[in-house]
Amino acid sequence: MLKKLITSSVLAVCCSFAQAAEVPSAWSFTWTGFDAWGTFRPDISYAGTFTGVDANHNGTVERSELTTFSIDGNKILNCPSGPFAAECHLDSFSYAIGGKLEFSAIRMETHNSGESYPLQITNNYDTGYGVGYEYRQGMHDDYGAYYVTPQTVMTVQQTLAPVPEPETYAMLGAGLLMLAGLRSRKKKQ
Repeated sequence: MLKKLITSSVLAVCCSFAQAAEVPSAWSFTWTGFDAWGTFRPDISYAGTFTGVDANHNGTVERSELTTFSIDGNKILNCPSGPFAAECHLDSFSYAIGGKLEFSAIRMETHNSGESYPLQITNNYDTGYGVGYEYRQGMHDDYGAYYVTPQTVMTVQQTLAPVPEPETYAMLGAGLLMLAGLRSRKKKQ
């Protein structure tokens, strides 16, 4: 009886350790074809990547479940500081796994090259309307937008399938060895 109790306890402890944290999945996306000043431009494209975990298992990766988000080569989540001042916001994010991707993000940069008026660049990315941009230096202001149309195509691909960590295989092997040992012990009795 004591052997069964000890064996059951060891199995329960092993199972509790097997509940390791989930490995974030990675996706890439492209957003192609926009209305630019009344003309559909299939050559305009934006691309990005994101990683996250569907921690609440509802089939959707939400803003709070993201670990990284980049678009057009710029990190939006965990915005880095570099040679120029940058400010980034990911105001909303939702990806229904295998389905629709929606987000709203802003990236603002200030380039100060010793001139009296620094160059300020602002990019707005929103899956609901498109991409807006503004370049401002002193009194000069240039702005515009590329708008989403029914012809705009958003594709999302999972780039890395989660791979179990070596510890997972070690626990599986230890559990199988323990089961084999218990079975051979039972046969001897």
